[in-house]
Amino acid sequence: MDTAKYNLWKPEYAVDIDEIDSQHKKFFEYCANLVQLADVSSEGQHTNADLVNMTFKLRTYGLWHFMDEEALMLKHKYPQMIAHIREHNRYFVQFFTHIEKEYNIFTLDIAALMNEDSRSIALFLSGFAVGWLEQHIYTKDKSLAEHLKRKM
Repeated sequence: MDTAKYNLWKPEYAVDIDEIDSQHKKFFEYCANLVQLADVSSEGQHTNADLVNMTFKLRTYGLWHFMDEEALMLKHKYPQMIAHIREHNRYFVQFFTHIEKEYNIFTLDIAALMNEDSRSIALFLSGFAVGWLEQHIYTKDKSLAEHLKRKM
């Protein structure tokens, strides 16, 4: 198995705030778990319940991470806080649109083995989350980190 394929974190994502970097690494790990799930599900070992479970873990972890970032913004009076929080909200709107409207994972037979369609969903959701987080780190989190370094 190509384990490098599942290491989605890149050093250039670091914002040099340990709390944020460790959470970002975990977020990328959840995304990698979706990719790995898609890969190994072709061996007939995983059901759609595994896909739904991993999707909900990614959703929940994202919410938890955003809440932590937003608490830091409030505590340190980050001037671009509102724009940053709006980006977090947009992520959830887009994520929920993907899982409820475009792919409607809630209609999957959770007892059924993952098939090509559910593998595609896993890969799409992972790719979406990775792409969004990468862009968010470069356009929002690096600026936040610079502010935090001056205030902490």
